[in-house]
Amino acid sequence: MEGNPFQRRLADRLKEVLAGHGIEPHESWCDYRPDARDETDRSAYTRLLFRLHGELCEAWLYIDEAAVSFAGNWYTFERRRFAGDPELVEAVAAFLDACGAGTNPVDAYRAAARIAPPADGGGTGSR
Repeated sequence: MEGNPFQRRLADRLKEVLAGHGIEPHESWCDYRPDARDETDRSAYTRLLFRLHGELCEAWLYIDEAAVSFAGNWYTFERRRFAGDPELVEAVAAFLDACGAGTNPVDAYRAAARIAPPADGGGTGSR
C-alpha cells in the first residue's frame, strides 16, 4: 500500500474494524494529478471497497480527510473538525463499527463526527 503515514494508519485501523465484522476489504491506491487545484488536495488517495449489510461501500482515504460511501450517501470526516489524526482515525473507525453493528448510518455519523441533529429532526447528515 502507498500513501502517507495518516492514510496507512487509517487504512490499517479500518481494516481492523471491518475484520471484526468478518469483512475483508479490497484496497487500491491512486495517484491522480488533476489540472484544477481549487479544492482540497484529493490527488492521492487509498480506497477500500467492501460490502456491509449487502451494500457496496467505499472508504476514500485522502491526504488529510476521509469519505465513506454507505447506502447511497457520502459521509465526510475532515481533519479540521478533530483535534488531530488519532481522533480523526478513531471517528471513522467508530462510524464503520457502528454501521457494522446495525446502527443507522446517519445516527452513526452524527455520533462519530460529533454533529448535533438538526432542531427540526430532519436532514441526512451526509454529504
